[in-house]
Amino acid sequence: MRLTLIPAVMAGAVLAGCASEGTSSGTNGKNTPTQNVQAQYTCSGKRNVAVTYEFQGDKVVGANIERRGKEHALFLAEMTDGDFTAFTDGSLTWLAAGQVTRDSIAAHAGSRLLGVTRGGRNATLAEQCQPQAAARTAP
Repeated sequence: MRLTLIPAVMAGAVLAGCASEGTSSGTNGKNTPTQNVQAQYTCSGKRNVAVTYEFQGDKVVGANIERRGKEHALFLAEMTDGDFTAFTDGSLTWLAAGQVTRDSIAAHAGSRLLGVTRGGRNATLAEQCQPQAAARTAP
């Protein structure tokens, strides 16, 4: 009887801990609507990069990059310094110049797109990216 009761109690404690952990992300259990803001960049070598930034409330949480007809979902990197905000999926990294807010997207002059080559080396895919026009909110 004790052997079956102890695992059941432990499982209940673990599940209760997991359930409370999900609401401690700063949203207090409320669903914050997601809003997308699109921006177009022209980079050196006449390369164009389309970026859609994803915001939850006032905080940027990700970016989608369209490159060579393929869309890449990038997540906000943990390691971000004051000069750049980094988004990555492990193979592509978008370095937005400065801090990303809804108001600052059109001012990210000098942003870069980095990638990992087939040989496993880092390569600059686009650099000195300048915003083409004011960013617009995506539907």
